[in-house]
Amino acid sequence: MAQDMTIGFIGVGFMGHGMARNLIKGGYPMWVKGNRNRKPIESLIANGAQEAATPRAKVREVIGSSRLSSGFFDTFMTYAVDRDREVHKFTIENASKDLRYVNAMAAEAGMVNIMAGAAKHYFTHVEALGQGGDYVPMLIDHVARMNGMDMEVEAAKGRD
Repeated sequence: MAQDMTIGFIGVGFMGHGMARNLIKGGYPMWVKGNRNRKPIESLIANGAQEAATPRAKVREVIGSSRLSSGFFDTFMTYAVDRDREVHKFTIENASKDLRYVNAMAAEAGMVNIMAGAAKHYFTHVEALGQGGDYVPMLIDHVARMNGMDMEVEAAKGRD
């Protein structure tokens, strides 16, 4: 295990809680972020996790400084945290179309493509709401609303 590795979990429902708990038991430092059900968050904190108060507080730094960092992560977080609507001008409608192509190619090749299929459903849902013209990072606002959270309020918590 790399002692300098820290793991961040955003959303710790039934499945996420179990994965995070096992990683803590394995000795990995853990930062968690959740909003709806406090029970799994409190359980993980009791087992050694630290809670990230806002995306700006720790989750962004943990993921952004890891191998998971990418140009897309940077632009996505610039919207999610800094609320810069102009940072990534690629519409949900276009992303949804591209994911339909990926899924069709995977099906034609006989490949399992679970993650792209799941992602496609979020994009399709937002399109069905009439918001396909929003940019891809704005998907976070739609998913947050589906889960009873307001990302504008959450992002404002971390502003100086």
